[in-house]
Amino acid sequence: MDIITAAEALLATGTTELTFKLSFRVAGLLGRTTEERLRIFDAMKRFSDVRSKTVHGDRLRGTLLQVLEDVDAARGLVRRLLLAFIRLAVSPSDTYDRKFFEQRLDATLQDDRARRLLMQALGLARS
Repeated sequence: MDIITAAEALLATGTTELTFKLSFRVAGLLGRTTEERLRIFDAMKRFSDVRSKTVHGDRLRGTLLQVLEDVDAARGLVRRLLLAFIRLAVSPSDTYDRKFFEQRLDATLQDDRARRLLMQALGLARS
């Protein structure tokens, strides 16, 4: 639960479509290829579903119970996000402030050039 809560604190704004937003944003920031973005998107959706069901007292069964076996994968994704935001915090940017992440992140993730620049600012671009 703490892992997904940490990711939500970094990237989730508002209360609507939280699972989708979080999955989309994590995949958009961390996935370097289309295939990797799809894999991360699906994984984050599963991790969020497990967190939601656990928080609301539902029983985990079948594939959702198996998601718990991949907790290290969730931890790894969120660790990469946290490190990226720490990098951004120590080299502040007028471009990538709180308002940017609240209002323009999703559009930026749709634009290849803008996404590349953001990933560079976060230290997530390939060297």
